[in-house]
Order: sequence, then C-alpha cells, then structure tokens
Amino acid sequence: MQAAGRRWLAVDLGLGVLLGAAGFTDGLSTSGFPHPSAGVSWLMALAGAAQSLRRARPLPALTLSMAAMSTVAVVYGHFESGSSLLITLSATYSAVVYGRNLPFVVAAVVGFAAALNLAQPVEEAVADLVFTLVFSGLAVAAGLAVRTLRGRAALSAVRTAVLEDEVDTAAREAAERERTLLARELHDILAHGLGVIMLQAGAAEHALESDPERARAAIGSVRDTAREAIGELQALVRTVRAEAADHREPQPTLADLPRLADQVSTNGFAVSFSVDGEPRAVPVAIQASVYRVAQEGLTNAIKHSGAATCQVQLGYRPHDVEIAVLDDGVDSHRGQGSRAGLIGVCERVSVFGGAVRFGPRSGGGWALVAAFPTSR
Repeated sequence: MQAAGRRWLAVDLGLGVLLGAAGFTDGLSTSGFPHPSAGVSWLMALAGAAQSLRRARPLPALTLSMAAMSTVAVVYGHFESGSSLLITLSATYSAVVYGRNLPFVVAAVVGFAAALNLAQPVEEAVADLVFTLVFSGLAVAAGLAVRTLRGRAALSAVRTAVLEDEVDTAAREAAERERTLLARELHDILAHGLGVIMLQAGAAEHALESDPERARAAIGSVRDTAREAIGELQALVRTVRAEAADHREPQPTLADLPRLADQVSTNGFAVSFSVDGEPRAVPVAIQASVYRVAQEGLTNAIKHSGAATCQVQLGYRPHDVEIAVLDDGVDSHRGQGSRAGLIGVCERVSVFGGAVRFGPRSGGGWALVAAFPTSR
C-alpha cells in the first residue's frame, strides 16, 4: 500500500474510533436519549465505528450507521444527540463522494429520517423530519460538489497525460524525420560527390600519358567536386547545429541544375541539360528536392550504368514540375547498389504528394523520372 493510502486509512480508523466513542458516551447520557442503556450505547458505538470504512466501503458504512441509529430510534424511541448528527454527516457525505449509487444514498437518508421520527407525534415529527432531511441534504450537496471537482481534476489530469504523450510522440516523430532527412542528405552529398570523383579520376588516369591537358582538367574537376562536397557537408553540419540562418549555405535550386550537369560531364560521360515548358516560380523546398533527385540519378548512372551519355530534363507541366535523368547504359548493372538512393528519392517525392518511376527505357538505357505537384 502506498504512503498516501496508509495515511488516509489511519485517518478513517481514527475517525471511526472518535465517532464510536462519542456515540457510546452519548448512549449513556440522559440528555439525548429517552431510555439510555448499554444497548443504545453499543448501537451508537457501532454506528460511529462504521465510519472507519467510509472511504474503503462507503455504501456498507452508510448502511451500517443508518441501520444502527434507526434501530435505536425504533426500539428505544426518538433521540437527539450531537454524535448522531456527526455520524449522519460523515456517512452521507462519504457515500456521495466515494460511492457510485446516489439513489441508494438518498433512499437510506429518507429511511433513516422516517425511522428517527416514527414514534413522535405528527406535529413534532414533521418539523424533525424536515430538519433531518435538510441537514442530510446539505451533506449530499457538499458531497456532489466535491465529487464534481474531483472528477474535473481527474479528467484534467488524464487530458494532461494524453497531451504530454502526444507531445512526446510528436517530438520522437520529429526527431526520426530529422534523422531520416540527415541520412538522406548525407547519402546524396557523399554518393554523388564520390561518384563524380571516381569518374573524373578514371578519366585522368586514362588520359595521363596520351592527353596531359585533359588529365589536368579531370584532376581539377576532382578538386572542385571534393571542395563542393565538403562545402555541402559543412552547411549540413551547421544546419544540424542550428546556427544562425545567415551563416548557412543556401539550398540548391533549379538554377543549379545546369552547373550540376556540367560538373559531371566528361569526354567519357557526356551529360546534357534541357528545359521543357515555360519556367515559373516553384517552392524552394521542391527546388531543392528536384536538384537532389537529379543528383541521385546522375550518381546512379555514373556508378552502375556504364553509360556514355546522359540527359537531365527539367519539365514545367500545368500542375507539376518534372525532373528526368535518362541514360544509355546497361540495365544489368542496376542491381549492384543498395538502392538506398532510390528509396530516398521515393521518400522525397512522397513528402510532396508526387510520383516517381524508374526502370529500363524502351530504346535501351535507364530512366528516373520524378514529378512534384506545384498546384492543388
């Protein structure tokens, strides 16, 4: 049993002892009872002692107290005592607050009031009956008020707990989204940068003796790609550390797509960029995702396709903007990767309610096409 439960049990036991002792003492008095005797004392003591159960068993405690005092009234005659008022108040109030049967409480109080005044003359019985009912009614009203307040407090506690759970859940989900976004960004940056470096390094090695100028250009491209990848990683780290906005690198936009194509393009892997449709304003978040999809498509083409040419096509449609990466590579190489990049592409597009498709092209090669809705 918890400490609070033990404390309240001790309080109720103490109250039962006090009321039982008061009832027993009153039973021997000639001022309150017309026929004081040991029987009256023990019945009143029982009525008072029953209140030690007022919280644990409120309805049985009420029944026992009212039955004992009703027996005194019926057997020994109408009585008036201070202990009976205290017992009635405690029993009625506790049964309303801790019990769950208000009609039973009302019936017990009315029955006790009737039994208490059963042996009196009519004119006296009416006045005493009214007094008993009004007194007991005040105890009922007080009990109802306290029960209502307790109910509201309990409901408020439940709502607070539910709200705290919702806040915790939202925080966990937000943290998970941030981790997923961070992993996706790291994959896009590193996979693309290392893929381009691998391609340019291979070209430099191939041309090192036969075409030194081309080899130097490829090595310079490796340096530039590495520098750009490091810059993007630093920007990502600053974002994670929540530095001031004016210290963060801007997110890539649609205007950066031509530079991306030029950066990847080499003599052995020619990349072209084209725009179809009338350019228009596109939300910044979508522009960044379009760039990342194009970056992932080029990375996959470099690593897995063995393609000689690749096309990056940006299309402005009536209700969406579409990015397509089309290469002339070999389909059989596409199963070599972990497909984490394509999963990331699908996640990016699904955030905006768009559509993505990828697979072999009818004329040979591979296609990755993603459409981002720009109007609802």
